[in-house]
Amino acid sequence: TQRRLYDLGVFTKVDIEVQNPEGDETSKTLLVRLQEARRWTFGFGPGGEFGRIARESDTNVDSVEMRFVPRATIEVNRLNLRGKGHTLSFRSRLSELQQRILFSYENPRWTGSEKWHMTTSGLVDRFRNFSTFSGRKLEGVFQLEQGVAGPGRLVHQGPNQAAFGDLDLSHGGHPALDLVDIGL
Repeated sequence: TQRRLYDLGVFTKVDIEVQNPEGDETSKTLLVRLQEARRWTFGFGPGGEFGRIARESDTNVDSVEMRFVPRATIEVNRLNLRGKGHTLSFRSRLSELQQRILFSYENPRWTGSEKWHMTTSGLVDRFRNFSTFSGRKLEGVFQLEQGVAGPGRLVHQGPNQAAFGDLDLSHGGHPALDLVDIGL
């Protein structure tokens, strides 16, 4: 019972004790102490990317320079949505090179059954590598997990993505030389 209460994702602390464990009664009373998890969580993280960028003229690479691009990561989660143990999440990563937004919704007891776990998510991602390529990615996933007897799970997932991109090699075909990613 304690593990099942933790698995709901609604509680951070679950204590179950037998009242008067030494007693002679034929039936025992259980004391259950619960501490509900925070409903909202927020996160923010700064970071950045360093890259050596090829500066190009019409036909040649003229010079290579280092460049720093700041980045921010933001995350918001809503636990126990509508009092049913559902979770709604939003994550983003924003910089000059990439704008990524991810939404997800989890229902750990889809159709009211412990055997079914439903997750749906969506991703919008726009990215570029300084002057050599750019693209965007749209992705949606609907996933069902079915508990089976024993330790395994079956996962059912449908088709899920569409990606679009452009590669610009018209200026001599030299992509950015290096990219170093740092963040917190």
